[in-house]
Amino acid sequence: MRGIVEGFYGEPWSHEARLAVLEMAGRHGLDTYVYAPKDEPKHRKRWRELYDEEEAARFRELGQAAAAAGVHLVYSVNPGLDMRFSDWDDFHALSGKIEQMRGLGFDGAMLSFDDIDPTLDEVDARRFGGQPGAAQAYLANWLFREQRTLKEPFHLLFVPTEYHGTEPSPYLSALGELLNREIDIVWTGPEVLAERITAAEARTFAQAVGRPPVLWDNYPVNDFNPQRLFMGPVAGRGPDLPRALRGVLVNPMRQARASLVPLLTYGEYLRDPARYKPEAALRAAVAEVGGPAADALAQLVEFQRQSHVEPRRPSGARLMEWLSMTARATTTSGGPALERVEAELRGLEAVPDALAAAAVPGLAEEVAPWTGKLAQAAAVAHGALTGGDRAALTAKLAEVRADKTEIGEPLLEFAERLLQAEPVRVGRR
Repeated sequence: MRGIVEGFYGEPWSHEARLAVLEMAGRHGLDTYVYAPKDEPKHRKRWRELYDEEEAARFRELGQAAAAAGVHLVYSVNPGLDMRFSDWDDFHALSGKIEQMRGLGFDGAMLSFDDIDPTLDEVDARRFGGQPGAAQAYLANWLFREQRTLKEPFHLLFVPTEYHGTEPSPYLSALGELLNREIDIVWTGPEVLAERITAAEARTFAQAVGRPPVLWDNYPVNDFNPQRLFMGPVAGRGPDLPRALRGVLVNPMRQARASLVPLLTYGEYLRDPARYKPEAALRAAVAEVGGPAADALAQLVEFQRQSHVEPRRPSGARLMEWLSMTARATTTSGGPALERVEAELRGLEAVPDALAAAAVPGLAEEVAPWTGKLAQAAAVAHGALTGGDRAALTAKLAEVRADKTEIGEPLLEFAERLLQAEPVRVGRR
């Protein structure tokens, strides 16, 4: 199993976005898609409710698209906010929900108990000895048997309440002892957002739960910081990690089409972990997603690479290093050096329009908040470099900075240094 779990908080992907991601995922060996958007009401808060005709029609179309792409669909339900482990009505409501989704093209399910208060109510605590792990395992085992009786094959994944770390606990021990061994357990690594994940850590967690886990990798998800895009290649996952796992599911950003860049690098990593080269995988992903607009997309990616898997990488590192080294010379002597700097900045100013030609439709609109601010930051830097009106540029710099979208700050700092320096005469040969 190597795939995608739409498992973030915030507005779920659109139906059209899911179809676009499924098609490309299948072509790159990502064989599973898990529907698990936290803020979709019938996944979590209203989990007992079946989907209506209009919703079912969209899921049915998704199932057809997944079959054509060779991708397995898994439906996730999270009943943990108010599940009653002593109430058979809740058991049957859960089974009925899964049965509906299987009829619409989903061939597996994920039972999720993440991000909840695991404390049992008085009735359930008496029945299960106060152990939430025992209660959850009982429900999962029953659901697994019930769905296998209705139709085989049926694959069930389980997201525990303790879904990260490597230390054993009474909760994990209960799962390891009681949960059917055919049910896979999901794990996000040593942390919720892990810079590095090793095979040794996966094996340690496996000892705690009695089976190798399925990794839910929280890269490139951005729900914890929606003002950022994380578009760099996956890093910090060793070549031997997949051998210690039952599978890998990648949690993407709220921006489905922008997520394709890091997702395709993950597909390349999983295809051959020992030979994976992040930079080569990134170039290939940018070329495929960007198509005719690959250069513009590469410029956006350069300013949106820093993340918890590349925490020490400066934003816009290549461009800013070059600008900083040449700024003094270009503002005093002009000539070819100045022309090159201006060309770089004009290229950034043109990114929003250039991305309209991307190979993936809708990408330009999806990333417009970031490309728009990047273009404005480049325009301010351009004006400061070439001796524009200082007062107007200073006001524009403040206006751009007021936009909380996280991009372009190095360009604005560059412009600010120029605006605060003594005026110089820009020469042009």
